[in-house]
Amino acid sequence: MGFDSGPPGADALELVRMVEGGLSAHQALSAGTMGSALALGLTDAGTIEAGRRADLVVLDQNPLADVRVFTRPADLKAVIKAGRVVAGSL
Repeated sequence: MGFDSGPPGADALELVRMVEGGLSAHQALSAGTMGSALALGLTDAGTIEAGRRADLVVLDQNPLADVRVFTRPADLKAVIKAGRVVAGSL
């Protein structure tokens, strides 16, 4: 997770690699959300809290049990951007 962007799915694979490298799923997800926001100097993003910006994905499985869920399109149920469902459904 960083400043650059790669091909679609690269961030999901990076989470998987973090876990394979020894981080817990929670640590990897924190690095990809809070950590990235902090690295970019964003104070209104990175966590789910009232008053903060949030773009979210809704998954069919728990990513704390298996971060590979982000790499499986069939487990993606919805995408929420700026508070609106823009893909899938809830």
